Amino acid sequence: MAGTKENVELCINVSDEVRAQLLQVVINAKELAEQKKRQEIYVGDDDEGNRQSEVPESVMNVLKNSKEFTKMCEMTGKYGQGFKPPSYHDFREKYLKIEKNNIEQILDEFKEEWKRVVEKVGEENVIQIVIDNAANYKVAGQKLMEKRKHLYWTPCAAHCIDLMLEDFEKHIPMHKDTISTGRRITTYIYGRTMLISMLKNFTKGRDFIRPVVTRFATSYLTLACLNEHKGALMTMFCSKE
Repeated sequence: MAGTKENVELCINVSDEVRAQLLQVVINAKELAEQKKRQEIYVGDDDEGNRQSEVPESVMNVLKNSKEFTKMCEMTGKYGQGFKPPSYHDFREKYLKIEKNNIEQILDEFKEEWKRVVEKVGEENVIQIVIDNAANYKVAGQKLMEKRKHLYWTPCAAHCIDLMLEDFEKHIPMHKDTISTGRRITTYIYGRTMLISMLKNFTKGRDFIRPVVTRFATSYLTLACLNEHKGALMTMFCSKE
């Protein structure tokens, strides 16, 4: 079915797409077998007479340092042949509910600690809370203010500024176009190792802050860096290198 033609004739009723998928399974199985074979090749004994295996250093570090990895291997081995990993439904329903209950139990301990802190300070002295501006935080803040009339909620200033900058980029064409152009420049440079090295030569070791999706302030900081090093950038792109 995979089209290897090893010890059997080719099945002509298999579509090209399915054949390609099956062939990849065969290739992966062979690579896994080769990898296992390489790991079982011994290269001699150490000073204490223990046999040393030719296993990549990165793999050995995982085996030595990861207790979770070792435990996983032990549990899989105890289960025996035919082990099947949990299904998507198991993760989504069964194990998600179990994990949710575990987290809620852990949170109960913290909630008791929070209560003791408020009692220690004195509820009448807790007059302000500063939290994020997300919808769930807003609802929590409003409920707290309804329950405790002397308390008021203040949104996080940094998050407010971030949301303002997000609106600038979304609704002001000049901002949107300028940030897009700056992003193309940084993407072009940071997508090429040679240009990154060349950039640092022209900017005397300075690096650009690259824009990311969730932190809109970073886009403006990147523009500031581009503007600050505009001369160095023009020189670099006009150079023979």
